[in-house]
Amino acid sequence: MTRVAIVAATLTLAACAHSLPPEPSERALVRDMVHIVQARDQVGWALDDLEVQAALPDAMASACRVQPATRTTALEWLDGHVEELGGPVEQAWRDRGKKLSAVSDLWLYDRTRLLLRTADRWAHDGKCPFWLEPEREFTGLQDF
Repeated sequence: MTRVAIVAATLTLAACAHSLPPEPSERALVRDMVHIVQARDQVGWALDDLEVQAALPDAMASACRVQPATRTTALEWLDGHVEELGGPVEQAWRDRGKKLSAVSDLWLYDRTRLLLRTADRWAHDGKCPFWLEPEREFTGLQDF
């Protein structure tokens, strides 16, 4: 990823800082997932399933370091935020004249939720490496 893309992703996330959960570990987890989605998007997000699979190693590095309850609460927050932004994204896209630019924030958080949901499912299925244990106060891994 180029320095310009990293700076742009960081500034975009900073602009949405108010759009993060209030609890520190949940906020760090959501922020990590947003960073991962934005990084994948910089090189071109193609098919959701393929992009999520490609992003899972980074997502699991963060998701495995939080308690299951933190992942659950972060997913609940993402569900609410996607709804606040007018989700589901496909319907919002249709309602907003089929313009991707009209759903960009919604799409970011919808993809973030998809990535975290998949990582959470993998963690529940015991796919976290044994050396990645939940931290009491997770502060994030994906900051640029």
